[in-house]
Amino acid sequence: MKPLQVLKWARSHLIWDGIRELWRPIWGFLTAKVAESPSLFRSIELVAVIGGLLIARAAWRSHRRRRSEACRRLSRLVLGCQCASFDIDGLRAWGIPVTNREHRFATVCHNVVAHVKFTSALGQVLACRGQFVTARRNRPIEIGETVSLEMLESSIICLTRLAGGAHYMAQEFPMKPKRADKLSAGEWHVEIKVTSDADEDCDRTEFALQVNPDGSSAWRPLTLQVSQPGQRVEKLLPGAPRKIVKKPK
Repeated sequence: MKPLQVLKWARSHLIWDGIRELWRPIWGFLTAKVAESPSLFRSIELVAVIGGLLIARAAWRSHRRRRSEACRRLSRLVLGCQCASFDIDGLRAWGIPVTNREHRFATVCHNVVAHVKFTSALGQVLACRGQFVTARRNRPIEIGETVSLEMLESSIICLTRLAGGAHYMAQEFPMKPKRADKLSAGEWHVEIKVTSDADEDCDRTEFALQVNPDGSSAWRPLTLQVSQPGQRVEKLLPGAPRKIVKKPK
């Protein structure tokens, strides 16, 4: 063994042997006192319980403080409050913008993903991954299921498209109408959620989509937006669908 290793081994054993020799009389004294007075054991047990409760309370307060600080961080991603129509791939489509609203320093929201769910008034549910249509300066239009947004950069989440006088869920590109993606005439509740690689960067919004038999449609926002961008009041406007919970018989 090297001299340094020998010294380390000797020091560790000396420390351990010293602790063991000191602990022996302390343990003997405690066991003797507990044997003489059972009430002392109860007092020690009570002190241990109270100390454990105080430690647990302090840990819970620390957890709540860290959680509240994380909740106060605003999401860099923010969804628009209005749906707009545009032409792409030879078809009329409707979409909603999503923006990286960070303006204090150059930053990128990596791998933004959109989840879109359509729910009809009769309970039919259609869900898909949103398709991003991104137009950048001096670059061709990019289309895909994910997008990375730089500071103050926006992309359009394609929600529906019109083909042959009927509305379809925008599930893939190129847009090929499928019977399973068709939205029947009537009112649909549309929920859009966006997330990224960073957990705190997320947003959601809801719309009411009215599909008419003649091929026309109307979008109505159901989520209130407050003054600060990136924050929304999770309160549905009048006319929004409510969840009905059936009581067990």
